[in-house]
Parts: sequence; C-alpha cells; structure tokens
Amino acid sequence: MNLKLSIIALLFMFIGCDTENETQNESEALLNGNWQNTEAFISSGGPQYWIEIEDGEEIQFLSNGTFSSNRYTECTRGTFSIEDSTLTLKYVCPDFEPTAANEDGLITYSIAYESKTFLLTPTSGPICTEGCSYKYQKVNYLGASLSADKGRPTRHSLETNFQFRGKPRGIKPFGGANKIIKIIQSSKS
Repeated sequence: MNLKLSIIALLFMFIGCDTENETQNESEALLNGNWQNTEAFISSGGPQYWIEIEDGEEIQFLSNGTFSSNRYTECTRGTFSIEDSTLTLKYVCPDFEPTAANEDGLITYSIAYESKTFLLTPTSGPICTEGCSYKYQKVNYLGASLSADKGRPTRHSLETNFQFRGKPRGIKPFGGANKIIKIIQSSKS
C-alpha cells in the first residue's frame, strides 16, 4: 500500500513540474519575436500618465532563450527567462555591467501581457520612485508595425523591419524605407 501511495505521489510531482514548465514555456513563447518600446507610464511628482516613446528600445526574443537589444551600445545580446511573471535578462558580454542590473548582474522586470503588447515594470537597478512601466508592441518583419494614430506603417518600422539580421543599424536592404514605400505604392497602382 505504501509503495502505491509513493508511486502516486511521485506521479503528481512529475505532472506538477511539467505544468509549471509548460506555463513558463508558454510565457516565453509569447515573447518570441521583435518588440519595440512605444510608451512609458511615468510620474513627475504627481499622478502617473502615459507618454509616447519615439524610436524606443528594440528587443528581439528568440525561442532558444536568447535576446538581442539596442538598449546598450556596449552589449546587445544575452539570455532571458520568465518565472512567476518575472522577466530576467542577462547580458553576456565580458566586462559589461548594465546600469539597471541587480547585485547578481541580472536585469529583472515584472511582466504583464495585454492583447498585442506587454508591460515591463523594473524590479532591479534604479527603480522609479513614483513607479514606472514600459509598453512594448510587437514589430513584424514582413508586415511593418502600424502607427497608433494613422493605421499606416511608420517610417521607423519600415527601416528596422527590413534590416538583415546581425547587420548594424542603419544598413537597409533595398535602399532604405523610401524605396520600399515607392515599391509598395507602385504595386498598388
């Protein structure tokens, strides 16, 4: 009888671990792709309010647990994980210490998902006194992100969406956004 109970208990432990890993993997899968910081929820000593961010940080999350970002010029890559609604970023460049890192060298955020965006609230490094959050919107390489006010692709999204991976910012295949816009306009005529 004790053997049966032990086997059942072990079975429940394995099922519980699998469910936790599946939830964690689902959260990480939601992040896969390219994102851009488009808004910030800040306060200047009074009530908090949303402001638009022009040319905000761009970050790409890959399914293998790595990311690349243009937040720091000294280091643009690292690893990430999500556990209990906490996003952890670890930059992997030698001798690089990000300003927002905790004593373990990790940058942590509380993460909340919305329909097509996610919110990051810093939990490491210098934290906003009155609180702050950052909204990231998905950017698609094949379908440029839409500007919030006009429903059209933005020039910035066209420039970044058609970059070759691994190339420095500013190198734009097809001659940059203007030629792409002309090609798109020509094909609609």
